[in-house]
Amino acid sequence: MKPYKVSHVRDKESGFFLSSGRLLQSKAHYRSVMSFSAIGYLGPCGSFSELACENAAPETPRIPFTTFGDICRALFSGIIEAAIYPIYNSTIGWIAETQGFRACTEICELARWRQRIELCLIGAIASELPKIKRVVSHRAALEQSRNWIFAHHFSTQETTSTAAAMQLVLSDCTKMTGAIGSRRMALNNDAKILAVGIEDSNRNYTDFSISRLLS
Repeated sequence: MKPYKVSHVRDKESGFFLSSGRLLQSKAHYRSVMSFSAIGYLGPCGSFSELACENAAPETPRIPFTTFGDICRALFSGIIEAAIYPIYNSTIGWIAETQGFRACTEICELARWRQRIELCLIGAIASELPKIKRVVSHRAALEQSRNWIFAHHFSTQETTSTAAAMQLVLSDCTKMTGAIGSRRMALNNDAKILAVGIEDSNRNYTDFSISRLLS
């Protein structure tokens, strides 16, 4: 995989950042992405990876996976033809968990999709923002909303995923725990959105790589 370059050109029609050095026409490239038999992403429903996958390849069958390792194994076993995964966030920088994809010489990056990331504080239906004492989420989400968390004097707990954070919220009988995630995550879990747009930067985005095995 070639090193990351910020000079990738974005196709106005498809929204893709075409990879450096690839001489593909924008429309032809977009059709090639849309023609995948299946594309894998880090689930579950409500994750930002799911949102990016839907936006980048709306007509391609999508398969969620629990870990990035599961995605990689599915790619090499032929269960999926392509994978989409986060590689860089404008607030916190490189996503450490996916650097293995970039280092693998057998995986070829086709394009990058830039996804706007809006973070919400989510609580149980009966919870209220003034009563929240603890905020839980994946490390990346906590770091992207660090200033907001500090201003509200919340304690924090890191979880393996936003989905795991949501489960902690739903199992907390005190209703004093909130999870940071997407609007969709709240909707999928019949939860309550307590605050919207809590990310530190109003230009918070994540670049997702769309990759497949080398032919």
